[in-house]
Amino acid sequence: MERVGDIPLIKELAKKYARPSRAQNALVDAVLSIQAAPDALERGFMARQLILCTLPHSDPGNIDAWTRRTGSIALGIQPGVDFDTGKKIGYPYGTVPRLLLFWGRWQAKRCEAAA
Repeated sequence: MERVGDIPLIKELAKKYARPSRAQNALVDAVLSIQAAPDALERGFMARQLILCTLPHSDPGNIDAWTRRTGSIALGIQPGVDFDTGKKIGYPYGTVPRLLLFWGRWQAKRCEAAA
């Protein structure tokens, strides 16, 4: 029989992976609490169509229209326009616009539940 610490693979892994720091342990605790089942106030709702076809993750560039298609569902958007200057202001993309869609749907669901 060998002690676990004497096995070469275990020694190599112990050198490669240090013990987690307090901050890393706190991060793991936060992730575990987020993964716990939410109560009724914390539940989020998203329209099925926006789950299947969401806004772009990155800037689509200088194109006339951006589309995403999933099966029979399609989402098409055109760049916004500043009506004062007439200039295109681009597409909504990235985390914030997608979270705003989620937030708007969540607010609508809250108002629906309150009515």
